[in-house]
This record gives sequence, structure tokens and C-alpha cells, in this order.
Amino acid sequence: MRVAFPVFGCKLNQSESEALASAFRSQGFFIVSPFEDADLYIINTCAVTSKSEQKARRIIRKIDREHDDAVIIITGCYAQLERERLQDLVPRGVILPHEEKDVLLDLPGFIVRRAPPFDEHIIRSFIHRSEQNTPRDERVFRYRSDTLSFHSRGFVKIQDGCDNRCSYCIVPLARGTSVSRGVDEIVGEVDMLQEKGYREIVLTGVNISSYRIKNSTLASLLEILLTKVPGVRFRLSSLEPEMFSDHLFALFQSDRVCPHIHLPVQSGSDRVLNLMRRKYTSGTVRSVIERLRSHVDDPFISGDFIAGLPGETEKDFEETRDLIRDCDVSRIHVFQFSPRPGTAASGMTQQVAEQTAQHRSRVLRQMSEEQLRRYRGRWINRRAEVVLEEQKQFQNRLFYTGLTENYLKVKCIEGLHEDIQPGMMCKGTIVRIDDDICAFACTSVSH
Repeated sequence: MRVAFPVFGCKLNQSESEALASAFRSQGFFIVSPFEDADLYIINTCAVTSKSEQKARRIIRKIDREHDDAVIIITGCYAQLERERLQDLVPRGVILPHEEKDVLLDLPGFIVRRAPPFDEHIIRSFIHRSEQNTPRDERVFRYRSDTLSFHSRGFVKIQDGCDNRCSYCIVPLARGTSVSRGVDEIVGEVDMLQEKGYREIVLTGVNISSYRIKNSTLASLLEILLTKVPGVRFRLSSLEPEMFSDHLFALFQSDRVCPHIHLPVQSGSDRVLNLMRRKYTSGTVRSVIERLRSHVDDPFISGDFIAGLPGETEKDFEETRDLIRDCDVSRIHVFQFSPRPGTAASGMTQQVAEQTAQHRSRVLRQMSEEQLRRYRGRWINRRAEVVLEEQKQFQNRLFYTGLTENYLKVKCIEGLHEDIQPGMMCKGTIVRIDDDICAFACTSVSH
């Protein structure tokens, strides 16, 4: 049986889909690309912006139209918030809210034990009979990936939900309040991935900065992982500017903590940050980046920025551009504001004209291209460590792509031997920039 996993949105969604794919593979199912023919499609949706929802609807309609014999399961944050709308979109589809997504981990075993036929009615019956009384903080951490289908790096979920109530954000409505996973469970999963050969682990969640369990914080968890699981490097998915501690700053000095910091900044204007109900100022962001640079040699700084929040003026927008330039943010993830039902910002007055918001988004994306080009240029002739990802062909030549510790995409143009595999670590030098990718000469490979 062939199963496909179209996935949208954040790294957390990706890690959960990885775990689902691993559960199916362990029972003998064949995992295929989302664009291939499959018997079952499990679509993990996102609702962070209206465009995320539009993209999901487009793909869902395409799958429904082109694969009328397949069973379609739609889950994730969009399914949590708009169950009825999605059911109307695909009447034959099985709509499973995010809070019930974990029952899909048991679905492969159910299918294997049951005689054909297999259809959406059987799936609905299985879900209805599944145990629903397990506490939430156990259900959200059931996801495990002993074999990764979509990435050469291991994604380990350490936290879910968020206690913030930012005026523009729908995520707390979709994923609930913050919960954290036990330290021993995390160490066990990381150790298992290390034993299977993974050389980079990404610690992920909705808001990993809020990780708290007993006396453990994100910094203490990371220190424990560095001590107990040698041989891997760690990448932190996203960090709130106001929640950095001296302990966490110090850990970035380790050569096993990737010098890549992603900050959901959202705006460089203190007035707009206040409208957003963010818990820091632009000065906080500037101070965090300055301290990081005092601990790490030329780290890769990326950030989320929203263009066109209601009430954002040209002055506010210029302050955002100033912060990006002054702090030398190397990559900008731009979100054009879209009102999310149920959030405070959806009812704000002083809406920014659509054309103006689009223009500001384009300006930020152009800045991102320029900033990233400059950062890449600084790394020519510098040493780096690369986790190999996948084999590709370019100009009739096969090569591996990979990711450096500071989040630069590379193509390995020389120095690799024939028995290499995705997930291996190689050391070498960035020798030039070819269009939007760094050319990398490998000098050694570690298994």
C-alpha cells in the first residue's frame, strides 16, 4: 500500500508527519512523494496565514480530483479550526482535528490487522473507536521518528502550544497552551537517532523558548543533551528574543550548537510590537543579536517579519527596515498580514491597504535577497561542516546538497566517495557561490 504525506507549515508539522511516515513504514507500507499516485494521502495542514489555508485547499482539491480511488485524511491546524469547511470541500475526506492527529500513529497496525476493503468509512470507524481519554500532554508527545522519510536531519519535538496571546496569531487557538516533554524522553529519542547515524538534531516546538518541566529550561535541556549524546550537533528551531538567558548565550559557544538563530521579530517598531502584544522592544532584539555575535563568529541570523499589520505607518515600516540593516539579519521570512478569525488583530481598525502591504512585503523580500547574498559572500574560502541531504543533478552532473552549521545550502562539488549516504557529516571549504547555492569542496566524511 502506497501512502503520501503532503505537509504544510512549520517544522513541527514536518516532524509530526515524519513520525507518521515512520509508523507506516514500520508496518511495511511504501512511502511515496506527495506528487505520486498513492492509496492513502495524509495531509497535514497549516493555518498561520490565509495563504497557508489557500495553498492547502488547492492541493486538497487537486488530490481529490486526480485520485478519486484514494482515501484522503486531512489533519493539522486548519482541520482543527475549519473542520466543517474542509468537510464541505472534500465530502469523502476524513477530517481529523490536530488534537486527535496522534491516533494516526495507530492506523498502520489497524490496517494491517484488518482484511480489505479499505476506505474512508473504515477509517472513520477506527477513529471513532480510538481511545480519546489520554491526557493532552501525553498525546502531543507520542510522535517518534526512528527512520526519517523527508529529511536527513532528525527533528525532535520538545514542546507544543503557546501561552502568548499575540494579537495577530491563531496558533494558540489551534494548538492550545504550552506543554513540555520530559527530559529523559527527549534524551532517549535523540540518542536513538544518533545511534541510527543522524548527525544533526533539530529541537522543535511551537515556542521552544517556553520549555519548562520541573526545574529544567531550554538551556538546561540543551546542556544535558550536549553531555549525554556525543557525536551530533544541535539546531534550535526558533527563539523568542525576550527569553534568552546567560546560560543559553554561553551554550552557543559550543561547536556542537549550530550558529544559526531564528528570531520571530515581527517588527522593528516599538509601537507596532505593542499593537502585536509582543513582550519585548526593538532594543531587546538589537541587544540579543549583539550578544550572540559576541559569543559566536558571524552567526546566521534569520527572522520572521509581518508587513501590513493594521495601524502600521510608513515610519513604522522604515524602523523595521532600519533594524534589519543595523542588525545585519541574513534572511527574512516575510508574512503579509492576514486577519485570523478569533484574534484581536482581526477586528483592528486602520487597516493597511492591500497594495501597500504587498509593496512592503516585496521590499522586505528584496532586502532578504541582498542580505543573504552578502552573508554568503563572507563565507567564501571559509571552513564549514555539512550534513548531506540529497542527491541532485545539475548540468548533467550528479552531486549532493547539504546544509552547513550556519544554515547555508551547499552543493558538494568534489571530495565525496561512492558509498556516502544522506545524513553523513563532511568537512571542507566553501569555494564559491553559484547563483543561490554555495559550492563546497569536501575534505573528509564522518559516518
